[in-house]
Amino acid sequence: MSGAILIERLDQQLGDLGLTDREASLRATGTPDLIRDLRRSKSQQMRTGNLTKLASALEVDAAWLTGEQNERRRITAANQPPQAQASISLTDTEMELLSLYRAMPDQQDHVLAVIRALYGVNQQAAADDRGRRKVS
Repeated sequence: MSGAILIERLDQQLGDLGLTDREASLRATGTPDLIRDLRRSKSQQMRTGNLTKLASALEVDAAWLTGEQNERRRITAANQPPQAQASISLTDTEMELLSLYRAMPDQQDHVLAVIRALYGVNQQAAADDRGRRKVS
């Protein structure tokens, strides 16, 4: 992730939403200093969990903020599936995997096939079960 791209896109989205650094930080983490601390850091990088929270508060995809994706898509609770609107607790590693997975829509089936092969999951059984599983 390029710090310069992150800051540039952060500023762009803050301007479009009419938010200050403080307001966006409070929306994202409940504390006022997330963006200020990012701007002050030499590396201009942040933990994946905080990046995901910030992207959500700014209503954009984290992959766009970091420059991994060029198309800016507006992400709101209204255009997310119901299971995505639920409060889910994920580790930073899980959030990073999800962000990377979402950043490559053309390769998602391939990524799932690789993961299933690594863990010996029968691909047909997984495909059959996919529609029946419910997120609780």
